[in-house]
Amino acid sequence: MIGYTAGGSAEAGARPLARALEPLLGQPLVFEYRPGNAGGVAMEAIARATPDGYALYYFDSGPLTVAPHLARVGYDPIKSFTHLGHVCGSGSLLVVHPAAPFRSVNDVIEISKREPDKWSYGTSGVGGPHHLSGEYFKSVTGAKLLHVPYKGGGPAMTDLMGGQIPMLFSSLGPAVGAVKSGKIRALAVTSLSRSAAFPDVPTMDEAGLKGFDSTAWYGILGPAGLPAEG
Repeated sequence: MIGYTAGGSAEAGARPLARALEPLLGQPLVFEYRPGNAGGVAMEAIARATPDGYALYYFDSGPLTVAPHLARVGYDPIKSFTHLGHVCGSGSLLVVHPAAPFRSVNDVIEISKREPDKWSYGTSGVGGPHHLSGEYFKSVTGAKLLHVPYKGGGPAMTDLMGGQIPMLFSSLGPAVGAVKSGKIRALAVTSLSRSAAFPDVPTMDEAGLKGFDSTAWYGILGPAGLPAEG
């Protein structure tokens, strides 16, 4: 199960994992998309699923570690699931539409402060890792930006390229093609080290925000009570 729409970072990470698992499981893995509430809709669905090993969730850390502290959720982060493992970790990427006046991280800070009611940033959803990156950025810089949540990174990226939003805190993988083609411009990554996918893009730390580090992790889980073997 994927907690976002197709075309985003969750799918990009889950597909190579599925290819590796299929020979071990002896059957194909079918993707089911349950977008909503930054992965929370899918998290609740998995919590209610039959623990027979046929329903698994590739998730980012947001609905497990953040959402329960923001609102009432229909699951217990520990007791409702069988936690199978950590898969990977990744920072966010701050990208902007080429027509936007931002050429650097400092531009985003200064221009948004001068025009506080004008600028917004998109993410894949409320409470997700990219939303946290955006709000962390605002808290340490004083940037005046309105958050525009989507039901996945794919729709958010589409609107960024179409000019409906001026900037986006995005996953790295889905942004590669758009950055290379010039459809969007990358300003910084939120991890402490540069990304191999964007070796020429500075970190937030290098852009002047000393010690800035916002990194999400991804894992796989199933409903509570999964058999150890099957």
